[in-house]
Amino acid sequence: MSNIVFPNNGISGEKIVINKFTIHDITDDYINWLNDKKLMEFSNQSFKEHRRASAINYLNSFKNSPNLFLKIITLNKLMIGTITYFYSPFHKTVDIGILIGKNSIKGKGYGTASWLTIVNWLKSLSSVKKITAGCLINNKKMINLIKKSDMQLESVKKKHELFNGDTIDVVLYSYFNESYV
Repeated sequence: MSNIVFPNNGISGEKIVINKFTIHDITDDYINWLNDKKLMEFSNQSFKEHRRASAINYLNSFKNSPNLFLKIITLNKLMIGTITYFYSPFHKTVDIGILIGKNSIKGKGYGTASWLTIVNWLKSLSSVKKITAGCLINNKKMINLIKKSDMQLESVKKKHELFNGDTIDVVLYSYFNESYV
C-alpha cells in the first residue's frame, strides 16, 4: 500500500493550478466562504460556524494521512476554491469534493477546469482504481460537473441528509478504471 504523491509544483489545467492548501491560505476571504450560507447551501459545512481556529484544525486533520486538502488558484495567483480528496490506499479508491468560493469567477469555466484537472490526474495514476463523488440530488450544478468527468451514477442514498428541514436523497457517482490490474 502506498499513498498518492502529489507533485510539489501542483498540477496545472486550463485556467488553473491545483496545489496543496497551506496555513497561509486561511484568509478572511476563505473563512467568509465557509460561513456563506448560500455558498454552502448543499454542504454539511453550512451547519457550522467557522473561525480561523476551526479552519486550522481542519487543515491539520490532513497531516499524516493519505488525504489531501488542495487549493485552486487562477493563473494570475488568485485562490478561487478548494478540493478535498480522501484516499484509501488499501482499496485504491479516492472520494473527491470541490468548492468554488470566489463569486466573481462563477460561470466562467473555472469549476469545470478544476474538476476535470483533478479527475484526469487521478485517472492517470496506477494507484487509483476508483474515483467517487457525491452530492444532494437537488445540487444540479454539481451533478452536471460530475457527469462531465465520465462518472456514472452508482447509487442513491434515499432520504439520507437534511436540506431546508426535509430529508433528501444523496446521489453517488463513480469512475472505475477498467484498465486497473
